[in-house]
Amino acid sequence: MKQLLVFISLIILSGCKSRTNYSEVVNRLEKQHQECLDKGEDMLGCSRIFYSQMDSMLNVVYEDLMGRLDKIEKNSLREEEKQWIKQRDIEFRKITRELRESIDQVGFVPQDNNMMAYDEQADLVKKRIRQLIDKLEKKQ
Repeated sequence: MKQLLVFISLIILSGCKSRTNYSEVVNRLEKQHQECLDKGEDMLGCSRIFYSQMDSMLNVVYEDLMGRLDKIEKNSLREEEKQWIKQRDIEFRKITRELRESIDQVGFVPQDNNMMAYDEQADLVKKRIRQLIDKLEKKQ
């Protein structure tokens, strides 16, 4: 619930004119993330926040899409989402494994590696958001 409130606030703050203009919100969040990284301060924090934003947005877009589908389409989307989650989990484990390897090499996880891991995870989620946005736009 807290994530949903954060995301709704993001939409309002982003100046998004319609509740379904998610592509614009993704673009604004990407821009904000890059601006945060460009400051060169707490870049790990920037990436953590961006991942959290993408994760929240995924839930909002998915729920919006589900609300527009008939029963058969909902079942199909649920199955598709299950498959995506399985693939996402495989990719996340790979990212985690790479972080562990960096521990083995230097004895700790360098902040840059941790930041890049969050960014990779956010990118995977962002790709799924864009897929769902495409489906949503076809339903309008």
